[in-house]
Amino acid sequence: MRARLPVIASAIAGSGVVEVVAGDATGLLVAPNDANALAHAILQFEDAARRKQMGEAGRRRWAEFFTLQRSAERVRALYRDVLA
Repeated sequence: MRARLPVIASAIAGSGVVEVVAGDATGLLVAPNDANALAHAILQFEDAARRKQMGEAGRRRWAEFFTLQRSAERVRALYRDVLA
């Protein structure tokens, strides 16, 4: 996402992937071990405009939630809440 590229990932519960990849916005989520779903997802990226749109959305999502600074801010906030 940081590289402005759309993501295709397996939607594995509890892995964090579902929370990171905003399905149909920053990338596509497919069922684990489903080769047909993966192939279908790959073919959806033949559309250059869609790839670009999702890639840009992914970069924005990364910048908003996943930079080192944002992660550190969330950890600090968690510690403040716990210690309060």
